[in-house]
Amino acid sequence: MKTKLITIRLVFLFCFVANVLFAQNKEIHGFTVTGIKGIKKSVKEILIYDASHPLPHNFLAPLMPELHGPTPQKQDPQSKAVSKSGILVNSPVLNTPTLLAPVTQAIHSNFLSIWGSYTNVSGRESPYIPPDNMGDVGTTQIIATTNTRMKVFNKVGVMATALTTPTGSSTTTLPAVLNVDLNTFFKDTSLGISGISDPHVRFDRLTQRWFIVAIDVTHTKDNYCCIGVSDGPTISSNSDFTIYYFNVSGTGGSSVEFFDYPTLGVDKKALYIGGNLFKAGKTFSGCTMWVVNKADLLSGTLTVTSFTQSASGTDMYTPQGVHNDDPSATNGYFIGASQTAYSRLVLKRVSYTGTTPTLSSDINLSTLTTYTPMNPPSQGGIALDGDDRRLVAAMIHENKITHTSGLWVAQGSLMNSAGIGGSGGDRDGAVWFEIGNLSTSPAILLSASMCDTSGTGSSIVHYTYPSIAESGQGHNIMGFTSVGASKYAQAGVAGRYRTNAPGTFNAPVDITNTISTYNPSANRWGDFTQTVVDPSDDMTMWTFTEYAPTNDSWGVRAAQLKAPPPATPVLTSTPSCGTSAVTINGISNNNAEFFDPGDDTGGPGFNRLQVSITGPSSVGVSNVVFVNPTQITASVTLSPTADADTYALTVTNPDGQSSSTSFIYGGGCPTEICSGIEIPSSISGTTYQWQLSTDGVNFNGIIDNSNYSGTNADTLHLTNAPTSWYGYQYRCAVDGNYSNTFTLRFTDYWTGAMNSDWENPGNWSCGTLPDANTDVIINSGTAIVNSNSTIRSLSIAPSVKLTVNSGFKLTINH
Repeated sequence: MKTKLITIRLVFLFCFVANVLFAQNKEIHGFTVTGIKGIKKSVKEILIYDASHPLPHNFLAPLMPELHGPTPQKQDPQSKAVSKSGILVNSPVLNTPTLLAPVTQAIHSNFLSIWGSYTNVSGRESPYIPPDNMGDVGTTQIIATTNTRMKVFNKVGVMATALTTPTGSSTTTLPAVLNVDLNTFFKDTSLGISGISDPHVRFDRLTQRWFIVAIDVTHTKDNYCCIGVSDGPTISSNSDFTIYYFNVSGTGGSSVEFFDYPTLGVDKKALYIGGNLFKAGKTFSGCTMWVVNKADLLSGTLTVTSFTQSASGTDMYTPQGVHNDDPSATNGYFIGASQTAYSRLVLKRVSYTGTTPTLSSDINLSTLTTYTPMNPPSQGGIALDGDDRRLVAAMIHENKITHTSGLWVAQGSLMNSAGIGGSGGDRDGAVWFEIGNLSTSPAILLSASMCDTSGTGSSIVHYTYPSIAESGQGHNIMGFTSVGASKYAQAGVAGRYRTNAPGTFNAPVDITNTISTYNPSANRWGDFTQTVVDPSDDMTMWTFTEYAPTNDSWGVRAAQLKAPPPATPVLTSTPSCGTSAVTINGISNNNAEFFDPGDDTGGPGFNRLQVSITGPSSVGVSNVVFVNPTQITASVTLSPTADADTYALTVTNPDGQSSSTSFIYGGGCPTEICSGIEIPSSISGTTYQWQLSTDGVNFNGIIDNSNYSGTNADTLHLTNAPTSWYGYQYRCAVDGNYSNTFTLRFTDYWTGAMNSDWENPGNWSCGTLPDANTDVIINSGTAIVNSNSTIRSLSIAPSVKLTVNSGFKLTINH
């Protein structure tokens, strides 16, 4: 299969379409190649090869210098020297530092996933630099990747025991389910692929598959892009991956170009892979965007459409494929920084005619001023590579509270202590963007910088390599490295809540406390971070960031961040016997909220909001409806035999966190009668004494008479009870204990057995006309009132026709 694959590639016998042009609608058509068959690899075989081909302990990996794009010669003329921008920010605060609210969401799991060093540090897991740290979370597992290792871990929920390792100077990693060398994983002898770099991983919630992308660096030009696709959501030694390869020249590019810095986003239709191209591996020649048909990929065939620099003429630098888990998405996206101007983002929309993708012209978005980051100093070590203006990860997510979708992305920038970017800055900070109106006229809705506003000189803290994500609740988390001349390289996070004022971000928090220096004979750092949302609950967030776990080493820290718990529930009314609609309001402290991600039409579904009631008797809860973050409605069903006692009502959010309240159910499930009925005791014993309460509080014993019999037996018989006894309550004292309480309710059902006359007793279930103490239920038919009548209550089905003739009235008391 591999020999055939090579032959077809080299002589271009694929079925492909090369139609590069600008249509009148400004859509750009790409170069499509189809027919490349995937190669199935078993994880078991990969692990066996790994075990028999270990790297020498003193292996020195080739040091690849970072390849940078062009340096802009100007600021975007529409940019503004402000620390925040967007239509949601009031102009008086544009030039003030970003406000810092209290600390971010609670950190739960927090562990070292992979570590390594370019220097021969004992026990290192990877000899490569930079780590290209990356990770994502699925429904059952977590995957972390670096140069050139992939580890799989079992995921835990926010209510389970957290996954943790020491946060200080320690190389203790979390035990992995699988530990695979990516060089082995993607190795293909027939293609000459043995060196892998720049891995990206994404879990696709819609297909429950893992996608892993990397580049081949064995070839210094015309190199390959490698794609791995899992066979399901849970990876084990018995799993299989399907591996695909395509190279630069085979997809319309030049055979002398080197493809660097692959990015990855996945949506309903495709994989979006962007990258920078360098002529002879040195000179920036532009960017290429590849769109990979996802359905074909899952069926075993690669169909890829490339949009080269010459085809698209784009001003975009480092195209980030945008990740989007919305099952109703119709367009895909790439986003990047401008090649020619600071403070400008460039967006491209991917549209489809059938399954063939087309690319829009550049959509330019002017931002607050930004500039190339500096190389931030580190305590006791060297200045870290601060990278350039490229964006780090991008995602579209729906805010399930506002029902709006936005594209979220972050960028590093040099800035001053006020958070304003520019060449005169003295610190690295993070800039984040929310871009909306994507399918019409894209615009930056909100943007702000986050930086150290108080540090001076050697006390300045720098934030570098930021990535941001939004949850279904509309909350955000950003992950990054936090470092300075007086600070060791730490992994850090910050966040904002949906309810925060525009431009506000919660104070940064270090999730490590290492005291290790970084000086491994090279300053490479990064090149990625990734922050994601848990696909199971749409609430929990994870970030994968870099720090120095021991001297001269890098580590990838994986951190799980809990959303606030549910609001404290408060019942507006106590559930009554039978089925009743209840409203549950929430008291919110510290952003506690109810949350439900919705039906997920067309998708696999999320965990859902739940309401449960526990107590001495079983209670049914159904029709749970999320109204807003502080209100829920539900139907509660208490059976006639439900015990009078205290019950607990619990609201559980999709992430498993819960809040509770209690209520007292007084019993007294109404017993519907006409005039006679048998009431059984709910408990058994030796002696029985039935009791009556006419006020719902005081009970007194009764004796047999013309209305009662069996007052000292396990069943009470009522005969010819007048409707004036409506609401009377009965209970039985049995050997010093009390049975359930029974409440009388006189109910007459309309049968219409004789005709449509209200006044005909033969039309009523009790054979008597309803009166002011009777609940009337009409489920079907036609009833005509020809008299002045009074009833207690009326329940009527939509199909019923009830007529009160002229001159008469029907009075309903309740």
